[in-house]
Amino acid sequence: MNTSDMINTMPELIELSNQLKMLKQQTLPRVNQTRKQDLKMKLLAEYETQPATKPQVSTRPVFSWFTPARLAYGFAGACLIALIAGTAWLTLQNRGSDDLIESPATRLPAAIASVESVAGSVTKENLGADSWEEVTADTTFTEGDKIKTGADSEITIILPGDSEIRLAANTEIELRSLNEPTADQGATIKIEQDNGVAYHRVVASDDLKANYQVKTNLITIQAMGTAFNTSVDSQSQTTTVLALQHNLKITKNGDSLDVEEGSQLKVDEETKKLAAEQLEKQDLNNDWLQKNRAADEAKGYELGQLEDITPPVITVNEPANASTVNTDKVTVKGTTETDARLWINDEEITLSENGSFSKEVSLNEGENSINLKAKDPAGNVATQTLTITYTKPAPEPTPTPSPEPQPSISLTLTGSGTTDGKANLSWSLSGSDAPKGFKLAMGKEVNPSYPGNSAKYLDSGARSFTWTGLEAGVYHFRVCIYNGEGCSHYSNDASIQVLGSAPKEEPKEEPKEESVSSITLKTIGAGKISWTVDGYSKNGFKVVWSKTASPTYPCRETDRYYYTSDPNATSYTITEAFDGPGTYYVRTCEYLGGACGVYSNQIEITL
Repeated sequence: MNTSDMINTMPELIELSNQLKMLKQQTLPRVNQTRKQDLKMKLLAEYETQPATKPQVSTRPVFSWFTPARLAYGFAGACLIALIAGTAWLTLQNRGSDDLIESPATRLPAAIASVESVAGSVTKENLGADSWEEVTADTTFTEGDKIKTGADSEITIILPGDSEIRLAANTEIELRSLNEPTADQGATIKIEQDNGVAYHRVVASDDLKANYQVKTNLITIQAMGTAFNTSVDSQSQTTTVLALQHNLKITKNGDSLDVEEGSQLKVDEETKKLAAEQLEKQDLNNDWLQKNRAADEAKGYELGQLEDITPPVITVNEPANASTVNTDKVTVKGTTETDARLWINDEEITLSENGSFSKEVSLNEGENSINLKAKDPAGNVATQTLTITYTKPAPEPTPTPSPEPQPSISLTLTGSGTTDGKANLSWSLSGSDAPKGFKLAMGKEVNPSYPGNSAKYLDSGARSFTWTGLEAGVYHFRVCIYNGEGCSHYSNDASIQVLGSAPKEEPKEEPKEESVSSITLKTIGAGKISWTVDGYSKNGFKVVWSKTASPTYPCRETDRYYYTSDPNATSYTITEAFDGPGTYYVRTCEYLGGACGVYSNQIEITL
């Protein structure tokens, strides 16, 4: 290159240099990063493609450093060195920390990603654009594109090297770097996930592993294996990572952790040190992972932790859920998988060979929960809850005791009249012993009764009586069993003809004293008592006894009595221990007809 050629080229070099300086001073979108690279390449090309014209060599014997030609060469060389140094400095200054733009010597071939399937509303924002466009099955993606799924939307994207990323609803990512694999290097994929849930299926050959990296606002995830899931919640500022097949390397603020398959990591802004925990199978049994498992299985991928995420089925044959029973125990019967373990209310139950089970469970009154849990060898857990209500049955009504069959009572009265004003009466009794005696009623009408008609009291041993003092005529008689107040059973009516009147008797002198002043009672022994009377009791006496002190007549529920109509009676033998063996209190009283007048002293006897 001669001096004139270099001078002619200088304006273009200076213009390119000025453009690079202007780009350096600007805060530029991603599209200008590419432009800077193009300008650098153009600058080098301009220099390298200049014609290699050999300069004219002076034959002058005198050498001088300061000839015009040497000055021009020196100036052009200095400019060239300054431009090359400036280009290198700008390149270093504009490379991101994620090293997304490589130098021309190391940069891998740029790649595109394509849509395998899309459902619902999915949009993308091209690099440097200010608007979003709808994604279709024919859409392709390049470095710098942002992708966002709407509600109830999903997309599967095929990345360089046949790796896949599947986005759930309400997820947003940016494709930071997409490079196809080369002969000596696997595909390079760098993704920034801002929100939502993404499933990553990394495909690599046996010799070349893909450089697959996911970055969130909190951590950087480097895939060491083939399958993992990321969840980012931009509101709570949390990230959850599931290592589903092989390991992951996770970095946060210089802290690095290798996360083994079957582990999960949860990180938030407060996390100081990274720590993983064991994955529980129930954490994997959701619609999203079930769907990705089916997709991986259809493509022949190894499933890792998703190999078996289906919980065992618990089938309860009895009792029916939400049923009401009236017993305080139920037997829970059903079946589950033969290789599973089963618990009912936290008690492990032994299964039969065909997986059936039976367990009696006690119930409390009201609503009861019966909790069943089954766990298969893969660690999948199924639970089921029965709600059983126990209602105590209404008490059975107390049966009314049937009255004891009473013996058939037969009371038959017969009699005849005389010519001297008498009626001779006799009766027979069966089915009763008439413990309180009889009443013999007499009247002019059929079926006389007591009270109501004239009557005579006769003790329980009497079976005959002669009614005297009758005038000639027809009389009707009936005898009844006396119960202390009235009659309980009557005989037939006996009609008797009295042919003559009774002779008139001289009136007998009535006892002068017809009242009782006092009665003195004493025991003789073996239930026999005797009494003396100061006065006269024309209606006879009542003997009353009870286990409760001060028995009376009319009787209390705890009292019993004996009546004698003989005013001259002075003794009686008590044999009825009606309230069981023991000590009884006894009194005798003057009977006034329906009640007692004067009572004796109280004595005690043993029956």
